[in-house]
Amino acid sequence: MRLRNLVILVTTFQALFDITGIIVTISCPPCRGVLQLEDVTYDSATEFEDASWTLQSKIYKDYSHIKSSHYSIYVLPHIFSGVVPRMVDGFKCIMADQMVLEYLGDWEKLVGSMKDDPREHIILSLSEAYLKQPKKMMKIEEKLDEALAMRRDFCTNKEEGIIILELVAMAANAVSALLILAISACNKLPRLHIPWMIFSAFEITGNVCVTVAFLIYPGLPYLICMISMTKVMWLKWVWAKTVRRQMHQQIDEHDKYIALMVKDDLERALLRSQLDTKGKIRLSRVFGSSA
Repeated sequence: MRLRNLVILVTTFQALFDITGIIVTISCPPCRGVLQLEDVTYDSATEFEDASWTLQSKIYKDYSHIKSSHYSIYVLPHIFSGVVPRMVDGFKCIMADQMVLEYLGDWEKLVGSMKDDPREHIILSLSEAYLKQPKKMMKIEEKLDEALAMRRDFCTNKEEGIIILELVAMAANAVSALLILAISACNKLPRLHIPWMIFSAFEITGNVCVTVAFLIYPGLPYLICMISMTKVMWLKWVWAKTVRRQMHQQIDEHDKYIALMVKDDLERALLRSQLDTKGKIRLSRVFGSSA
């Protein structure tokens, strides 16, 4: 009874959690890893024109105002189920954000090395950087502009098919949890625990793969690793300590019931055989042997 109550409590929480994930994913774009357009409106360089050059004016690009990372894409989309569709999508937004972070760090390092006084205007450091290392500056700017364009593209849009697959994964987990809830209430059909175990296996394997993939990226991707491993430990505990134990318990009870029924049937068959033999003997005494 104690195990049954624990299973009911855990599966109710799991079902409500996945249903909440479906509602939130539909109604809240940041929760599915999609940034609002206003969040990336200023994801482009501010240009300064320097007319002091002898032949032609020079355009300097200032990236100091750009927000290096958006924390929501590292947390909100990974809380709920649906890790396999996110793996299929390839985490494009996160990879683009990491590229921006890397190239922006290179740009700040190069421009910062040209700054003698922290209070001087950025255009002085930019002009010196363009003067001393023009090729390196142009290369960094080209990569940074490309990374910013990728972040605007991947982080403000998400393929509809991927969103549908995430919703299907959450719905499948919710339905399978509700199925376990029904099984726990009626204590029948123990093998109907298997669908939830299959979907949970996909979630556990996917989260482990995601954790391994993002361990090589220090910084914000570690948030994804922490969330993924927390989900792995939770699902593993639910699997091993509650759902599987209840399934084995119900299977054992069912097998014992079947064995008892078979034993009763054998006893009835043996009793009928004995009564049939005795009846034949009595009839033979009255009417004589047919032989």
